[in-house]
Amino acid sequence: EACPRVLVCDGYRRATGSGKPQLCSEEAYNTFLDEVERLKTAGEFGECHVLKLDTCHGYGLALGRALDAVATEFVLVVQHD
Repeated sequence: EACPRVLVCDGYRRATGSGKPQLCSEEAYNTFLDEVERLKTAGEFGECHVLKLDTCHGYGLALGRALDAVATEFVLVVQHD
């Protein structure tokens, strides 16, 4: 049985709270999303669901959204850094 893959794109601007209100420009983030879509279409991620969040949730909440998208007994979390 194949395991679902979820790639979370955590948004570029914060909804509320402290810190920088915008993490990068909208143009830079959209360029990133275009590249993600190109790589997905080319099969570079295998079978993968891309979860695009409207705002930056932060690591823990973004991970929670990914976990909501799967129903497996185990998960493997791979951070980008």
